[in-house]
Amino acid sequence: MLQRPYEEALQILRRSETSYADETGWRTLKQTKWLWQATDKNIVIFKIFASRGKKAFQSLLGKDLAQNLVTDRLKSYSTNGRHQYCWAHLKRDFKRIEQRDGLISTLGKLMGSLCSFLFKCTHERDRGKMNEEEFIKKAKEIKDEFHYLFK
Repeated sequence: MLQRPYEEALQILRRSETSYADETGWRTLKQTKWLWQATDKNIVIFKIFASRGKKAFQSLLGKDLAQNLVTDRLKSYSTNGRHQYCWAHLKRDFKRIEQRDGLISTLGKLMGSLCSFLFKCTHERDRGKMNEEEFIKKAKEIKDEFHYLFK
């Protein structure tokens, strides 16, 4: 009964400008499977696969994915499109860098602060306190600051 709406939603998702994907372990009948999800701003698709590999990902979003994709760094997510690592995952990485000794700790703090500022700007945009043009300007400034840290 849900096969047709599911396929229609999946096709719409595959044509979205930006999608987000993730997977998590799914234990059933004493076997570990993987619950995959893909989403855009309007649709969420779930599918259980026996694998966490690239074939499962491609089965979900297609082999010729060319849209913007936001994920963690699992190798299965490699794609022909633009690929953005999830900022929440990056923020955790910056926190771990901050825990190290010496100058690298300062670098971790600076990256974490930039990440927090990006999140703040995103929330302000989402609440209507900042328009899209202002947000893009701030995001570019943050990007320039990250590039400065790595020169």
